[in-house]
Amino acid sequence: VEGPNVVNLFSFSKSFGMMGWRIGYIAYPDDGPLGAELFKVQDTVPICPPIISQKAALGAMTEGRAWVKANVAGLTESKALIRGVLEDTLGKDQVLGGSGAIYLMAKLPPTSQDDVTVVEYLAKQHKVCVIPGSACGLPGFIRVCYSNLAPEACQEAAGRLRRGLSSLPATG
Repeated sequence: VEGPNVVNLFSFSKSFGMMGWRIGYIAYPDDGPLGAELFKVQDTVPICPPIISQKAALGAMTEGRAWVKANVAGLTESKALIRGVLEDTLGKDQVLGGSGAIYLMAKLPPTSQDDVTVVEYLAKQHKVCVIPGSACGLPGFIRVCYSNLAPEACQEAAGRLRRGLSSLPATG
């Protein structure tokens, strides 16, 4: 979108397949009044990406779209694998998301609604890390990310997740 009063904010998360790197950029017209106004507030932005993130973003931009395609090619397979595990163990209607994000939300069984306890159990007993849904505003859910893993590592993590979720109590 262009125009004299249009500010575009971008994240490298989806456009460059850099989920978790926490880096983005702003684009605005060179010839309008926005530059001077944006410069006034730029030092109050509370986030400063680490230098490694900045260098990775620069590398991604230098390499271009071919780099992006190569690095996100496995996401479809990883999403299908993780969705399958969640649907098989928790039920098809218990899985949300996946259309634009790189994670899925899954509703825990009624007997395992303490999502923080489930997350700790999965990490300690099955060596798989997920996020409690309560940290995302959905208590009783878990958030399962399927990006940033090589296909072999995703296969292993999916197996651990399946074993962990299958061992949750089915009844009180």
